[in-house]
Amino acid sequence: MKQLETLKAEGRIEEARQHGLLQLIAHPRHAGLHYEVACLHDNLGREAQAIPLYQQAIALGLTDESLRGA
Repeated sequence: MKQLETLKAEGRIEEARQHGLLQLIAHPRHAGLHYEVACLHDNLGREAQAIPLYQQAIALGLTDESLRGA
């Protein structure tokens, strides 16, 4: 997630999205990662693609502020 955060901070949103999708393959049960990748999709105007990622994050037990955001 550190590289994902770095890419986001540098404004490299599409690269962050692609990196996040690869990370989801390696960590399919990471609720926070699903949420972060969903947010990246939202930021890029890909809301329809973000919805299942938000739903999966919630199903995996997303909590706190992230849950409210989803």
